Amino acid sequence: MFRRILPHVCIVFSLMFLVLLILHAFNPYIGFISGTVSLCCLALFCIVAFATAVVLVWMDRHDDR
Repeated sequence: MFRRILPHVCIVFSLMFLVLLILHAFNPYIGFISGTVSLCCLALFCIVAFATAVVLVWMDRHDDR
């Protein structure tokens, strides 16, 4: 279940942060990147990306056996 959900969550978070970075480049005074919500989402994105990598490594090692 997690191996199917984690990549989709990772894609959503990465697209969200790409949009925030573009908006921040046009108007840095709004503070999209420095807000508490964006920092919490960034932490979740890091956790999801790490979990996705762990699942993919585990699946790769499991398939080799």
